[in-house]
Amino acid sequence: MGRPRGSKNVITKESAARIGKLVERHGSPVRAMFKSLEHWVGVRDAELAKTSRHRNGAKIDKANEWILKFATALAPYTDKKQPTAVQTENTQKFAVVRCPPPAKSTADWLEKYGPGRTSSAEPMRVLEFSKQLRTALDTAEAVGIDDAEAILNEAKEKLK
Repeated sequence: MGRPRGSKNVITKESAARIGKLVERHGSPVRAMFKSLEHWVGVRDAELAKTSRHRNGAKIDKANEWILKFATALAPYTDKKQPTAVQTENTQKFAVVRCPPPAKSTADWLEKYGPGRTSSAEPMRVLEFSKQLRTALDTAEAVGIDDAEAILNEAKEKLK
């Protein structure tokens, strides 16, 4: 006895009827999601159109949150599947880095690259050195000289 095999039970029939009425009244769920997405995009755009003084940041954040949720939910219905493997051109790019040879000590480095000197041991004006101080300190760090305080002290003396 019981209900025939494959027939729908009362609960399924009722829920199908309710879903049918909702679809009739509001359209398909996907269409309703698109309408909601459009609404939140409009809310966000309206807030962003205002001057920064009059914008409601919380409203913009909430709109962005809902836009992301709806866009994520609608992605399977709108986007095609991406290929599993994407071939890209792989060209190697080379860069040449020129740096001074390592110094044995801070004193040797200061003698060669300190204030008033260039890598070619030509005298350099103090103003130019102060502009290049950051580069000099970076070079000292790259070479392995940890005592930058000696470089700074000598630069301060030269600037006085």
